[in-house]
Amino acid sequence: MFSILFVCTGNQHRSASAEAFVRLLTADTHVVVASVGTMGIEGAPAAPEAIAFCASVGADLSRHRSRPLAAGAARLADLVCGFELSHISSAVIDGGAALAKTFTLVEIVGLLERLGPALETELEARARERVARAHVLRAQQTGFVPGLEIADPIARSAREQERTLRQVWELCINLVDGLIDEV
Repeated sequence: MFSILFVCTGNQHRSASAEAFVRLLTADTHVVVASVGTMGIEGAPAAPEAIAFCASVGADLSRHRSRPLAAGAARLADLVCGFELSHISSAVIDGGAALAKTFTLVEIVGLLERLGPALETELEARARERVARAHVLRAQQTGFVPGLEIADPIARSAREQERTLRQVWELCINLVDGLIDEV
């Protein structure tokens, strides 16, 4: 199995939607997907806007309930994706995620697009190899890279929420392509 953990603030919008998107995109594979929030909210449903958008692309978010990031919860994940740099910090410091496996969603997709062809053929090995190579590529960058965050759309206009969800959907498609579909 290859495991992906998405981390956002409340686990009601961005990370919950990304979990549903990637679960849909990786159906019938050995990919396990989960999501959590850094605010410690437990048991709250996903935002109605997120539920509706997910349904429009065939992903089911109707039964989602928020889960908090627990100590050590990210330790075993093969890939941890946050939406803001604070999510990455929390995943590493509080969740025990390995920094080499922790990125913002925008960052990992951009790095995967810059990698050459995959070296491994088996799905799980290929995905792990791509994450490791993305970390090496990230380490070669110098200075701050702008534009790596996706702001929290909660309490924003319906149009802004839909724009954010569409961006997350497209990034998830590219994430799956970059991790497991590219040989």
